[in-house]
Amino acid sequence: MQPYSLDGSEWHVLGRSLGDADISVSSSVITASSRWNWKNVQYMKTGLRWIVRAGNPTGFNADRLCGHALQYEANYDKGGNRRSIAAAHVAQRVKECAKLGLPEAHANGVHNVDEEATAVTDGSVEAAVMESPAAEYVVARSNGALELAGTQWEATVYGIQLNTGAGDFADLISRTLTSLADDGTYGRILEKWGLSAYASSEFPVDPSTPEVGE
Repeated sequence: MQPYSLDGSEWHVLGRSLGDADISVSSSVITASSRWNWKNVQYMKTGLRWIVRAGNPTGFNADRLCGHALQYEANYDKGGNRRSIAAAHVAQRVKECAKLGLPEAHANGVHNVDEEATAVTDGSVEAAVMESPAAEYVVARSNGALELAGTQWEATVYGIQLNTGAGDFADLISRTLTSLADDGTYGRILEKWGLSAYASSEFPVDPSTPEVGE
């Protein structure tokens, strides 16, 4: 096991290409791009959630972003070559404000969820959006300063990624995850980390998924 910095995805792309890693597991959302570049084994479901300051003092409404100051994680890589699903969603929702003749939503992208949590806590922005497991995590460690807003949406899945030629290895990982789910180990692991809501009932290789964040 080799940990890497989580401030971009280029490390595991290069790692697999250069032979430094056989697989990577880094909360990577399976998209058309990832299916083109790598083998992907589904291992958990996810989506997006908003966080706000405790008590939601600005009255943020997750169903209507217009007029709010917002923040999101901009890219999966430092070069800005692959937008996050949050960035794609916010861009689409911001455009709706102009079409409806409502005040513009002011949204800016940052590099990671820690920056988002800080901005919401200190009042720099009203709300921030991130993938659901990360949102629950930053709220849990905020000592009551933050809370979740709205419900999860943009459902998608996380994948374990391998080189494109590693089909047999991907199949083995898929069967292993199925076995771990069948004997209860998978469920116990997710429960330990507070992630039971994101359990996957199946573990296919290169599943077809909603095309968000492309």
